Amino acid sequence: MLFLIIVSIIIAVPSFVYWAIKYSKKIPIKNEKKKFEYLKNKFNKLEGSIDEEHKMKIISIEIDEPLNEKENWQVTKIMDGGIFSLKNKSIIIFDKTDRELETEIINN
Repeated sequence: MLFLIIVSIIIAVPSFVYWAIKYSKKIPIKNEKKKFEYLKNKFNKLEGSIDEEHKMKIISIEIDEPLNEKENWQVTKIMDGGIFSLKNKSIIIFDKTDRELETEIINN
C-alpha cells in the first residue's frame, strides 16, 4: 500500500508542476470566450452521433484553447472504443490559428 502511495506521488507531483508552469504562461487572447462559444456551438452537435468513417459513436468533443496567439485552436472528437476506455479514439477535427478563427467567425 505504501508503495502505491509513493508511486502516485512520484507521478502526480511532476504532472502538477508541468501543468502549473504551462498554464501560468497563458496569455489572454482577444475575444477568447466568444471564440470558445463559437466552436462549442459548431461542434457539440456531433456528440452522440456515429462517425461515418470509423463506425464509432462520438462520446465527447474537446476544445483546446491556445496558450498564446501563436498556437492553434484545436477541436478533438473522442470516439467510444467499446467496453474499455483505453480503446477510445481521438481525432483532431479543427486546427486553426487564432487569426483564421477570427476570420471564420466574421464570415459566418
